[in-house]
Amino acid sequence: KDHHHGWKFIRFSPDDKLALIPCTVNNIIFEIKTGNFTIANKYAETYHRHTSALGFLDDKTYAASFVSNISMPVMIKKSELQKSILSKIKNNKDKDTIKNLYNESPDDPDIMLMRSDIKYNFDFEDIVDDTGYETDDTKYLIVDKYDIKGNFIESIYAQKLDTGDMPVRMTFNSKRNIFALTTRDNLIIVVDLVNGKLSDMVSDDGLADIAENPKFINNDKNIVAISNDRYTFHLFNTSGIELTKTRLSNYVIGFDNDLFIGIEQRIKSDMKNSDFFLIKTNMKNVKKEEKRINIQPLQNSLYSSKNGLIYTVVNRSITVYNVETGKFAVVVMDTSDWMIFLENGYWECSRDGSKFITMVKGFDTYGVEQIAVKYNRPDLVYSALGSDDPAMIEHYKALYLLRLKRMNLTENDLAKQSAPPEVTIRNYQTTDDKIEIKFSLKQTANKIINYNIYNNNVPIYGSKGKVPTVKIEKNVYNIVETVIMTPGDNKIEISATDETGVESDRAMIKIRFNAGRVKGYKSSDLYYIGFGVSKYKNENLNLEYADKDVSDLKNIFTKMKKDYNNVYAYTFLNQEVTKENIINAKQLLNHAKENDTFVLFIAGHGVHDNTPEAKYYYILYDTDIKNLSGTAADYDLIEDLLQGINPRNKLFLMDTCESGEYEDDLTLMYIDNVTGAKRMISRGLNTSSLKSNNIRKRPFLFDNNRYIYNNLLRRSGAIVFSSCKANESSYESDEYENGFFTEELIDVLTMINDDSVTIIDLKKEVTNGVKKISSGLQTPTVDRDNIYINFSFPVPGK
Repeated sequence: KDHHHGWKFIRFSPDDKLALIPCTVNNIIFEIKTGNFTIANKYAETYHRHTSALGFLDDKTYAASFVSNISMPVMIKKSELQKSILSKIKNNKDKDTIKNLYNESPDDPDIMLMRSDIKYNFDFEDIVDDTGYETDDTKYLIVDKYDIKGNFIESIYAQKLDTGDMPVRMTFNSKRNIFALTTRDNLIIVVDLVNGKLSDMVSDDGLADIAENPKFINNDKNIVAISNDRYTFHLFNTSGIELTKTRLSNYVIGFDNDLFIGIEQRIKSDMKNSDFFLIKTNMKNVKKEEKRINIQPLQNSLYSSKNGLIYTVVNRSITVYNVETGKFAVVVMDTSDWMIFLENGYWECSRDGSKFITMVKGFDTYGVEQIAVKYNRPDLVYSALGSDDPAMIEHYKALYLLRLKRMNLTENDLAKQSAPPEVTIRNYQTTDDKIEIKFSLKQTANKIINYNIYNNNVPIYGSKGKVPTVKIEKNVYNIVETVIMTPGDNKIEISATDETGVESDRAMIKIRFNAGRVKGYKSSDLYYIGFGVSKYKNENLNLEYADKDVSDLKNIFTKMKKDYNNVYAYTFLNQEVTKENIINAKQLLNHAKENDTFVLFIAGHGVHDNTPEAKYYYILYDTDIKNLSGTAADYDLIEDLLQGINPRNKLFLMDTCESGEYEDDLTLMYIDNVTGAKRMISRGLNTSSLKSNNIRKRPFLFDNNRYIYNNLLRRSGAIVFSSCKANESSYESDEYENGFFTEELIDVLTMINDDSVTIIDLKKEVTNGVKKISSGLQTPTVDRDNIYINFSFPVPGK
């Protein structure tokens, strides 16, 4: 949402671990390896301090420059601050706050500079007016120092602006003791952090609207700047004297030592098409090298001399082009999701990032699930981009192979993929709560092995679909199916899958069902099944409250009887939590109806094993930690309870640590809550041996916001609400006698000030509550959502 194209001014820390990204009002400190980020300068909107001029001072601190033009004193003598303002304010709290707004100038201890990181909750101008102090509209150029978390440290430079305007670029010399600022009205200010300002640089033609970065060259003896027409460069010494001005024949996008890197467009003989060349030119305007490139990176492009890459930005996409190999990747993003794709079609994205791809057939558009099985390959993407983390690539390759195995496919099957099957809805009619649909499945290049019908994204025939039972005629199955509708809107889709894993486009109809018009329509039932282990066969694993969580939630749902036709609640505690009982629990839903609601809840320890695919396991009562695959319940086994059942409203609650890593040595993790609460116990499994250098750590497991983690086959249509993010633990404590997640579920389901609570409100309130009582150590997250489902629970007693 940056209106000043802040991507041009991204700065990297000296160790290349951090990127500093200006976004007009807020600055983003981005961890390149992990993708984590911090939003800094968050109070800039209050201060009208918008920054584009940023630069790293070292690996742990950075500088941000801005011009303050607000109608209040931003620079004042220390004696005047005390005399004119502080002495006339009676409220000590306000006095302390105002005092905290200022820092001493590094040049003169008697001069106080207004800080840029403080947000005040009172009207500062009214307080100033009451003291009789005259506000000052003079503009000041200020440079502040921050740490890598965005916390203000000190003001390192300030000057009153007689000329010049908002700084837009900041560049440091190699020793980082001198910086050059470019302003919007084409002034370059050079400042020595020890000795003060060195010079103001102006060309004889006003730098012809300089818009590009100043850069220190020749061992920091000179500064070069490029005009915004991108064809002229200006060379200065650090005293501000312009040494030369040279017009180039190409469009400059960067530097390589003392060479200018430019792009030259050459129109072909047909006068319709062009070739593009990367040109390297020295300061004497002599071409040193040229190379034809396969993209058109004229506007909005930057060149990286470190790795020979060209970065081109268009709207919300970044193209990364390798000059040496001619290969490229494109990154697309918005405020919540992202995607990377290569020229050969392979791609990687966030869990919901597939929204950036649309399959088109004529004027109809479709989702991308049918191509994801072949082209969603993060292992190939990161290999092509030169990743130096073989364990991560091995992990993503293992997830890809696991996906194929679940779908009974091989890589040879994918090689045979061709035209997808075709589905056509011929007609339909409704009777009461039923809709009869007549449709055709056309077999194209490969044999159709199953089809499925989805109602509001819930697969009626479970994850594996249904095999056609009618006779095929001329490669077409003509089928009639009856679907039970649920009250409200019904989005009904039909698709078919062939033997190579290619899914057809989904044929769709939408219809609304009014249950009130059906005589004798049965109201809905509520089903609850909970599994919780506190007392394990291996006593070293014991927890305190996981079993109590299951029972407490049962009591809450049982109290909702008056709002449902029936409430069926079943619990499996401690020694009852076995593989056999998990599998057999599905029989408890045999008589459930389509309009019923099903809540599945698990509590206890969760862990990833140490195989490349890092499979997740729920630890059962009798689990042998050395044999997880044989004695624990993997995620697929538990999720099968949600597959192929009648209820469409399905909620899966997990009060375990989805991110806990398993190694050979097992310990429990205890920590003290920073707010002083009683001991918090983690529900993940941690290991003391992880601290050893010979144990391979896998930080990429903590970042599971990736499409590769979506199981394309086993989509139950359920909402999956987990107790913590992938890089966090789930906690319980004696203070609440519950897991934090369960504690907040109970509070929201019983204490919300309304007659009912929707799933949307439940997710929001529980997330905020857990973050609060854990002091930010635990953040519930929705691992899977179904935007077409938003049911609600009645609040008992209201």
